Amino acid sequence: MDIVKKVFSKYKIFLYAGVITYLIGVIVLAFLSNNNPQEINAQQPLFNILQIFPPFIVYALILIGASVFEEFAFRGWIIKKKFGKYLSFSLILSFLYLGFESIWLIAIVSPILFFIFFVLKNEKLRLVLLIISTSILFGIMHYENYESWARLFAIIQLIGLSFILCYLGLRFGFVYTILGHFINNLIALMLLTVFANTDYAGKFENTTYTAEISKMSSFDFSSPMCFSFPDSISQNGYITQIASELPSFKTDIIYKFEISDINRYLLIATSKSEDNINEDQLFNDFVQHTGLVLDTSYSEAYIMIIEDSLKLLNYLPPAENRQETNIKTMSRSIRDIYKLPLILDDDYKNYRFDFDWKLLRIKSSEEFIDRLYSECGVLITKDSKKQATIVTVRE
Repeated sequence: MDIVKKVFSKYKIFLYAGVITYLIGVIVLAFLSNNNPQEINAQQPLFNILQIFPPFIVYALILIGASVFEEFAFRGWIIKKKFGKYLSFSLILSFLYLGFESIWLIAIVSPILFFIFFVLKNEKLRLVLLIISTSILFGIMHYENYESWARLFAIIQLIGLSFILCYLGLRFGFVYTILGHFINNLIALMLLTVFANTDYAGKFENTTYTAEISKMSSFDFSSPMCFSFPDSISQNGYITQIASELPSFKTDIIYKFEISDINRYLLIATSKSEDNINEDQLFNDFVQHTGLVLDTSYSEAYIMIIEDSLKLLNYLPPAENRQETNIKTMSRSIRDIYKLPLILDDDYKNYRFDFDWKLLRIKSSEEFIDRLYSECGVLITKDSKKQATIVTVRE
């Protein structure tokens, strides 16, 4: 550890550079996000991943999962034991492959890391290169968590954070890197929940129904059931997510949502009489009550056509994967999973058939479209003559 102490008594520049670059990233991201709220939601890709998990899992992933596993990967080489280097080297490559699924990236990065980790004999130079290389890779690894210009400044911020954590680990011990990472993520999480500027809880009604929005506990281990009956509706999730689920299905209008904070809410609406709840009216009232913003855009559409109705009628997937559905329900899933601006012919939307739900686990939209056509006779193709209307719900 003498070499470490000597390097860091002389090279506190990494601590100073870390603080400066971290603050630059934070300030620029905050400034640009606040001045371009309709153009970009910097961490939307990350929120899209987190939305599928219950609240307590989100907290665990952010506070514990990221703090521990990422530190063993990108700062594990600080551990005195030899296994720390091997563990760090292996986990870095694993994280990069899982994040980008690129063999070419691994082929480029792995020999460089191997040289720095195991071949380079100059301890002083090796330590400096370890800090720089693992910090850059730490920033790049989070590339897919952000979008557009935000990616550059987020990477700058995370490189700065890594410099700070490297300094803490080498100066005080590896456990301090985990603690520092935990504190950083806790602050970010508190800003998105406890200190969020909005609280949408409250009641609203019209002549046909009453509705109430209540804030859900982040540590609630059970989520209330979502359902939509003619006389009662229950939805839970992020506030914009709830809004996007309320309108009745449209063959050519797609509702999307963006997330700015990760507080979750429960909406319960009940009819005042035997009349059905008008879903579109509920949506409009919900948006007005919460002050949400609707942005409308248009996109060249994909259309779904039943090319071979006989093949679809006779399609029999494996019993364990079989699920009865209709074109309308399947199109919702395709819109959500593959982000395709898919529109339907009105004649198709209630067409029922058996479907292999495992097809929706295919990652590539191109492969899914090919399989859907070859197995079910359902064609999805781009149509330059038609447009899909996309309504995005934002806070």
